[in-house]
Order: sequence, then structure tokens, then C-alpha cells
Amino acid sequence: MNHKIVTHLKDGSLIKGFASEIVPTRPDFEVVTPDQVRKKIEFKDLKAIFFVKDFKGNPFCQESKSFSPNSPAWGVEARVELWDHEVVIGKILLFPEDKDWFYLYPADTRSNNVRILLMRDCIRDLRMGEEELAELRNAIGPYYYA
Repeated sequence: MNHKIVTHLKDGSLIKGFASEIVPTRPDFEVVTPDQVRKKIEFKDLKAIFFVKDFKGNPFCQESKSFSPNSPAWGVEARVELWDHEVVIGKILLFPEDKDWFYLYPADTRSNNVRILLMRDCIRDLRMGEEELAELRNAIGPYYYA
């Protein structure tokens, strides 16, 4: 399956394209840009990967930064501020504490983002529902599902 992604690198650059295999436990992955240029991306250079519906997005959509009845029903609510002050709001389903990454699913279902892979070393602040998190950690251990 080819994922439509917008890759945000630590140097501030963006690479839009398609990727068939993104495995964060590997050192890198390949993106094929819309003009068919192949680019190797190393996870160490990555800030985030936005899995998107459309490369252009919807400039008229003001994405909500709060949860609503249409938000994903599962997961732990989270507010993530990245090192460059970008803030994303959503729910975390799988939170592997021993990994350098995790996925966040946007709170606003109208968002152009389907999900976001975030690299921990690019996070300035992470706030989650601590009580839910503690219960999951106690019940399941270092890998837990919300």
C-alpha cells in the first residue's frame, strides 16, 4: 500500500510523496515524490511524518485544537508541542515507551492528516491524560494500547 505522506525533516525542509513501507525500527525509508524522484529518508533526520488525505490540504478548514464527539473514540488524549513550536492535538493508541517514535491520530476528523508519526527527540512538551496512562502502564506494561 502506498501512503501519501508529507515528511518534515529536522532541518525544516518538507518532502511530499508516496511511501510503501515505513518501519520506524529500520534506519531509513524511501519516498517517491509526485514527479517520480526517489529519496531515501533517515529516521535520525526526521521530525515527523504526516500521513495525509491530499498534498494540497484544505486552506479553508480551520482545524480544531480540541476534542469533539467526532474525535477518535479510542486512545489517550494528547497535546504535543514540537521543538519548533508546532502543536498537534490527538489521541495516541500505541505508546511504546522504549521507542524513539509514536503515532498520533488527529482530534479533528476534518483534518487533512490521517495520522502523524512523531519522533520523540523533536518534542518540546507532551501532555496526556495521566490517569488513563498509568492504568494502561500497570495493566499491560511498556507496550500498551489505549
